[in-house]
Amino acid sequence: MNRMLKSFALVLLALLCVAGVAIAGGGGEKGEGGGQEKITIAYTGYPGGLSAFWAQMAQYMAEEAEALGVEFLDMSPTEANAAMQKDAVDTAIDHPHISALAQTDNLASARILGQYIVDTTEKGKVIILGGTLGHQTGDARRDGVRQVLEANGYTVIFRACNWDPATALETATNELAANPDAVAVFGCWDPGALAGLSAVKQRGLLGKVKVYGFDGLPDALKSIKNGELTATVKQDNKQMAQTTMRALVAQINGQESVKKLLIDGFVIDASNVDQNM
Repeated sequence: MNRMLKSFALVLLALLCVAGVAIAGGGGEKGEGGGQEKITIAYTGYPGGLSAFWAQMAQYMAEEAEALGVEFLDMSPTEANAAMQKDAVDTAIDHPHISALAQTDNLASARILGQYIVDTTEKGKVIILGGTLGHQTGDARRDGVRQVLEANGYTVIFRACNWDPATALETATNELAANPDAVAVFGCWDPGALAGLSAVKQRGLLGKVKVYGFDGLPDALKSIKNGELTATVKQDNKQMAQTTMRALVAQINGQESVKKLLIDGFVIDASNVDQNM
């Protein structure tokens, strides 16, 4: 699932399944002396061995569970099996059985990046390489950046690329040729941004056209460190793991908890890339 990191939807489904399993499990084992029931939380996510992001996610969940004194079971699959994930969606989930929803606030995070572009890039045309039209995550990332740019006098050229790096490369190549005065390229997901970067390099525009991404993936961070990709928005999976685990334990203990937990991403550029690699 190449676009698994466009949002936290798969994280959402994984973590929300955790809530369902934990709460539906009912009476767990009694603690010592017959006190409070022992809490066991099961987690499932994308195979950690296939992605540094998901490996970190499971690690952060386990660490937070330990800090809260609950037992943690990682039940993630070991392979990217489409049948196992056919019901996973990359968007927000609203269902009565869902106890809480934790996800990146894509719109707010994209606005943060839009302001960063305004602060670091001369005014002009910005090419946005997007996902699939009508897809909540891609639309939010497009709209957040576009709203800020247009409010500050930039011209935005949006092209849907269906979350496909090959399409993003072809699109960026064509748009850079048609718009030689473009000042920046924004890929709504890091693989798309890196494809846009390849187009910029092929046309000899590195250093003249800035490229921005969204996700905070290892390859994007390496590119930033190498002085090529300008910046990316990091989806804060550590904060997501902590927020979700705390909300889940609170609900199991009968405490009030926020239904929807939106988490802002943050910009990674040359100034802080080393701390986030």
